Amino acid sequence: MTEEIINEDNSEKRIYNGKLYKSRGLLLAIIVGGPFAAAYIISRNFKVLGDKRKAKLTWLFLVFFFVLIFLSDFVFPELPNFVFGLLSLVISISFMNKYQEKKIEEYIQNGNTPYSNWRGLFVGIFSLLILLVLIAIPYYINDQFENKETKNETFARGNNSIAYYPDQFEEGEIRVLTNELYKFNFIQDSSGAGIFIVRENDKTIYYFPYNDTVWVKTEDINYFKGLKDSIQKDLHKSSIGIYLCDTVYNIKRKI
Repeated sequence: MTEEIINEDNSEKRIYNGKLYKSRGLLLAIIVGGPFAAAYIISRNFKVLGDKRKAKLTWLFLVFFFVLIFLSDFVFPELPNFVFGLLSLVISISFMNKYQEKKIEEYIQNGNTPYSNWRGLFVGIFSLLILLVLIAIPYYINDQFENKETKNETFARGNNSIAYYPDQFEEGEIRVLTNELYKFNFIQDSSGAGIFIVRENDKTIYYFPYNDTVWVKTEDINYFKGLKDSIQKDLHKSSIGIYLCDTVYNIKRKI
């Protein structure tokens, strides 16, 4: 919310509901804290300037940007991550220059003091800490699975293996699954990584690791879709998922 008062020379002076961040503060924030820090500062400036609509749109754009990053990992798996960091930097600075820079100058000319650039750095550090926590959570959950004792069954003359938790699957279920894989002429690549199966709630997840980018090849994707339908029909009443991964089980595509 903003107000206006009349000076002695009959000119209007705007009263702002808070302080504004300058472009240098934004630059420090995004270098350290990434897109989240940039979205916070730009949105905060819009609120102080009384434009709540643009403040909300800033957060929506951040969500869209993260969705774009997520999808690009499947469409352009070889694209280096720094590209998105550079893109977010350019977009954020350009956005502030276009929609806020003149109003920030007016804010200062009216005798107001903006936040110091160090405040922007603090926002970046805080955003970075939040990001690290969010990244650590799935690793912690994955570590809980890895710490459980697994059992391995080999098939295809010992060249392939299925790893599973004995408290989740019976040996008979695993034997039926190997027969299903034989039926589909499934032979794992030479990575040496085995298929990993886990039950999460009411869903059975199959992790297939590869050292080749099978997750972007139409022929391979269709093969795994057929395999999924067959396993679903013959083995499971509940839903299943097939996750194509790299050799350290980073998920690249979900079938």
